[in-house]
Amino acid sequence: MKGIKKAFVGSGIRYDLFDDSPYLETIIRHHTSGRLKVAPEHTEEHVLQLMRKPPFALFEQLNADFHRICRREGLPYQLIPYFISSHPGCTEQDMRALADKVLGRLHFNLEQVQDLTPTPMTLSSVMFYTGENPYTHEKVYVARSQEEKRRQKSYFFGGKMTAPGRPGGPGGPGASGASGTSGASGTSGRRSVRPAVHAADGAARHNGEKAASRQGFRPPRHAGPGTGTGPGQPLRKKR
Repeated sequence: MKGIKKAFVGSGIRYDLFDDSPYLETIIRHHTSGRLKVAPEHTEEHVLQLMRKPPFALFEQLNADFHRICRREGLPYQLIPYFISSHPGCTEQDMRALADKVLGRLHFNLEQVQDLTPTPMTLSSVMFYTGENPYTHEKVYVARSQEEKRRQKSYFFGGKMTAPGRPGGPGGPGASGASGTSGASGTSGRRSVRPAVHAADGAARHNGEKAASRQGFRPPRHAGPGTGTGPGQPLRKKR
């Protein structure tokens, strides 16, 4: 297009549609700005089938081809995979297998991860709430408690989680989310952050008033309606 010098693909690419054509090489050489994000979402076949995702072997092939092309072209690019924990059908054993393959064999340090957030009108949400596959009516395991979900998410980080009350730990900011994304409930982190923000704002206002008072200024007091001293009302002259 006229006036467009470069067009970059950041994420959302369907790597399962790659074939033997030079399409992947074209994407890497001309349309990648440094990081290419893709979403394998899991490694275990039975979980991927419930997710309607392609086999993990296709991601492994993409990973090998991506690094081969980058080495040949001298490009210091990164491939960033995205994974989900606590999806219906996913057990703690499945998360352990994911960690062995992704952290162990492929040597990834994961950034883009998320604990399942049920959203309306999706197959995953139907399985989450009913506990069964709607197409086969087979029962599927669902991690529902915060402790189960915390344990599953911990495998993204080598099976280790931070202490309670700290960021990423149970009870701390991000406890039910994952790496900047919210989890299934996504509320415990927000509850712990909001009071801190409000307290900081209150301290800042208090310090500002004290400083103004020392300089001979007094902050305006907002009186009720009709007094002539509220916001947006003109001051009345004293008689």
